[in-house]
Formats: sequence, structure tokens, C-alpha cells
Amino acid sequence: MYWPKGRVAKGVSSPDESTVLPRRVIEPAVRALDAELLRRFATKPAFANCLIDEGLRKVVAPFNERTASKSAISLPRGSRVPVPEGKLVRLFLHWCQPAEEGRPTDLDLSVGLYDDSWRYVGVCSYYQLKLKGKDGALIAQSAGDLQDGPWPDGATEFVDLHRGQALAAGVRYAVMVVNNYRGMPFSRLERGFAGVMLRDDPGGRHFDPRTVQLKFALDGENGVFLPMVLDLRDSVLHWLDVHAKGEFEMNNVETSNAAITKICPELMMYFGSGVRASMFDLGLLHAAARCERVFVRGERTAQFVRRPGETAAAFHARLVRGEADEPRSQTPRADGPPILAMLYRGDVDLPKGSSAYALFRERVTPWLAASDLLS
Repeated sequence: MYWPKGRVAKGVSSPDESTVLPRRVIEPAVRALDAELLRRFATKPAFANCLIDEGLRKVVAPFNERTASKSAISLPRGSRVPVPEGKLVRLFLHWCQPAEEGRPTDLDLSVGLYDDSWRYVGVCSYYQLKLKGKDGALIAQSAGDLQDGPWPDGATEFVDLHRGQALAAGVRYAVMVVNNYRGMPFSRLERGFAGVMLRDDPGGRHFDPRTVQLKFALDGENGVFLPMVLDLRDSVLHWLDVHAKGEFEMNNVETSNAAITKICPELMMYFGSGVRASMFDLGLLHAAARCERVFVRGERTAQFVRRPGETAAAFHARLVRGEADEPRSQTPRADGPPILAMLYRGDVDLPKGSSAYALFRERVTPWLAASDLLS
């Protein structure tokens, strides 16, 4: 994105030139922090059983309130979400001005396309509605440019991304950019959201709620919102949730390449390095402090049972090492006692009275947010 002169950003990018600390310095500090967290979490309600999903390893624990975007899926910044292959990707943007005093507002949806080395390949946007490869194959197509979102229906823009054709043309990364070109700030709109659909029927209804993979709210002031990068080769969505404030000139993908090709790979590398704790790490701390039996669900389900006299710290260390008592093919019964559940997908029926966090709700109605597990 393009940051105009005189504006202040909340992020700083520079090489890490700090001294690397030895393990003998780091490990006592980590143990002290873990011990304090275990002590605090032990004051929360206890459960006999806990269910944790391995998928939460790729979901970053939020490090402040801003890093969890208000959305249907509360996805903390830096998280990575697998995207099923073989479906058309339809990106969408919707906004509506208030009934009273809602002045015309022009939001624009653009998708910038880049190769393995983050070299610019092309764009699909309000100023280029179609992008084709050298062989003439359609890579991406915009449904058109709307410049006003009047009450009550508002306006919706779409961009279809054909992954097979894009990969054949040398595209690896697709960067979604939402630009508040003129009018009301995101925060003053009656509603505003964007997201991703995965479609089997490109010729069907433009918006099909059943196909929505991710939907997020637009908030903040005027400017540019860069929510995510789709890695087409690895079929992974990287949630970056980057905002740039201020009045913009020539603020489109092509004039923002220098910022996009710096910010996106740096943030993806930073969060992919594992330097930030994941929701899985946080879940293991809660499990060790509050539960007697822990089920870790991945390709197989492993069961960990607290041993006689085993402290929370020792139980936690064993959970981290993955030293299970026995593999299990079943998770706790839906008609059993309440459990503590921390799930990537809420695709199980939980006992009445359970306490649950779930990134994707499905059959689970969670009442725990990521921030609740941090407090």
C-alpha cells in the first residue's frame, strides 16, 4: 500500500540486529512465565476432560485486542487457514451507507497477483476488470465497479480467481486489497464486510452464503485495508489484517507494489517462524492447569491422563512433548460430563454445560473468545 508523507503507521519493518540470547538465559524466563500462567488458569473452573485440536497450531494467539478482527470468524492476525483445492475463489466486498446522512461512499476491491519471488504479474480491479495469461486463459475477473452503496441494499463487488489458470501463468500469491476511495469511513457505514467464497458453480448466484469460507468486518477510518494473502501453490490463506490510514492519492495495487511486496512477505515470514504463541500453545496451558484428561485431536486422537501427584507444570511439559498415554479413536461422549473444548472446527457435539472456543463454529456455539483464554 501507499503511505502518504506525514502519516504515522503502527508497524515498523527493519532487520533484526539484536543479540541472540542463549538457551540458558531464555529457558528460565519461559519456565517462570509458564508457571505464572498455569497458576492463573488454575483459578478458572476445572473440568474432568479437555479436547484440543492440532489445527490451532496455525492460529496465532492474539497479542492485543486489535489483532482479532471483528468477524463471523474471529481470526487473529498472522493465522494461516488451509483452503480446499479445486474450487473457484470468489472474493467479495459489501457495504451500505446509513439511512440518515449517508453520503456516497466508493469502496474498491482489487486483487494483486505475484509470482514466487513477489514480482508483480498483474491485477484485477475496478480499472482492469479482466486479467488473462499469455495463452489467453482467464486468470481473474471483476464483476464491475460500483461507486455508491445507498441504503437499504448497499453495493457488492466480486472478483473471481481461477487458481489453475493463475498457477499456469506463474502466479503464486493473490493479495486482496480493499480501498476506501472516497466518502464515509469504514467505521461509520451501516454495514461493511468482505470475505472469500469457494464455488463449484461460477455461473450461479453471485452471493451464496453456503459457500462463504471467511467473512470479516470492515472497521477503522478512511484508507486501505489489506486483509489477506492467498498462497495458490500451497492452498493456504494468510490472514494479515493490515490497515493504512489517511487520505490516499493514486491508491491502487499498481502504485502500491513497493509496500505490498515488502509488507506481505515479511509478515508471512514473521508469523510463520513460530515466534508468536499459537492458540494450541495457549490451549495446552489451560488443559494442564484445569483438566485431568486431555484429548488432542489431529489425524489421530491422543489421550493424556494426569498421573498421581503430577503437577500442572509436569503435566504441561508432557503435553508439549506429546508423550501420550494411549491413542484414542474417540473423543469425549456428547452425553458425558461437561468438557473444556478448544477447537479449530466445531464439528462435534459437546456435552451440556461445556466451555468451548471454536474458530469455525459449525455444530458448536462457542461462548469463549480468544481474549477470554488470555485473561
